[in-house]
Amino acid sequence: MFWLAIDASAPAGHDKMERLTSVGDQRIMRKNVKKIGLGGAAVLGLLLAVPASPAFAIDQVACGQRDDFVKLEIALGGGLGTNRCFANAGVTAVDIDGVHTITSGNNKVTINWEYGGLYYTETLDPGFRISTNGSGETARVYEVRIW
Repeated sequence: MFWLAIDASAPAGHDKMERLTSVGDQRIMRKNVKKIGLGGAAVLGLLLAVPASPAFAIDQVACGQRDDFVKLEIALGGGLGTNRCFANAGVTAVDIDGVHTITSGNNKVTINWEYGGLYYTETLDPGFRISTNGSGETARVYEVRIW
């Protein structure tokens, strides 16, 4: 209310200086309220602008004797090998070199891999397996997605 600040006539019992001080206090209050309001709007805007991320619940698990997990069989060289297994729906980035066989277990799985500088994607239904058929060739798997 700017008109109060420049009004030369004071109501009865009040002097001009007292009115100007109260107007200044009102301006400071408005600025504070405005800052709080803008801060709240910014927080709300961030909450609305950042989409909810899907849950990435995929887990790397011990394979044991189970055949229901997604299994990557890995050649270590010299006739030695190991494996890595994954369970639960989700997606994970990995960097697993030396993979020669992929088994889907009881899952629908998409595997992204690199071989010879080219990138490939394969989706396997439950119970399927892909392999290099003992050729000794291996690939680097860089993503596992269980549907």
